[in-house]
Amino acid sequence: MNQRMLQELIEQATSTELSKPDFNINKRICFAVRDSEFLYSPSLLCRVGDLLRGIKGRLVKKNLTIQCLALELLENAIRNCSPALHQQVATEYFMGVLVKLVRLPDISPIVFSSIYY
Repeated sequence: MNQRMLQELIEQATSTELSKPDFNINKRICFAVRDSEFLYSPSLLCRVGDLLRGIKGRLVKKNLTIQCLALELLENAIRNCSPALHQQVATEYFMGVLVKLVRLPDISPIVFSSIYY
């Protein structure tokens, strides 16, 4: 799976047409990232980086549905992907994205509680 396909899956998983998370798409995304690890692919960090860039891009959208689905995808990825993803999520850059999102004056209480708690 290439970067464009991964981004398309992320967009499908966080589409405004969804009323709840599509766990089949989330699972496909997690498997795509995990397959890189099991094949000892040097592109694992690229795949993890692509996933987090896609999620970040969806988190900064002003649409509540997109933000909630992006957070759900992030949670699924953390639970089902490798420690390489955990290390990337724990970076100052990605945590800074979440902090900026929480500090927005017009943030939804749902998104705030999903990130903060």
